Amino acid sequence: MNFVTIENIKGGYLPKPGNNLKMGILAYWFVQDVGTAIKTWLEWLEDCDKLADDTESNATWLEKEWLPDGSCNVTLGSIVDLIQDNSPIFIADPNRVLVIPRENVIELLNTWIELLKICPNQIMITEENGVYKMFAVQ
Repeated sequence: MNFVTIENIKGGYLPKPGNNLKMGILAYWFVQDVGTAIKTWLEWLEDCDKLADDTESNATWLEKEWLPDGSCNVTLGSIVDLIQDNSPIFIADPNRVLVIPRENVIELLNTWIELLKICPNQIMITEENGVYKMFAVQ
């Protein structure tokens, strides 16, 4: 199981190193990019007018890919990798990106909304067999 924790420090959240770089990227997406702008991200995820769509934020870049069966995957990577790449076409290192089904990302965002309401001291994100979960740690 892969994991990362996010700690509440003086009213703000800060990711703590987990056991996996990819999980850290996901945690920074929530802390630095999503924050309380959850509605904006949900709208972006629901927009299916394009087969592929991408965006960049403070800490991450994201791309959604609509598959022939109607499902969608979201690829997430560190903005640092994108900025430091000098090639004309950026090819992400598979060891430094996450690919998560869109439905799972939406579940995580909805959980994030609920967790922000209760302001827990610590939040954990886990991944097991490609399924990501988020919860408050007591």
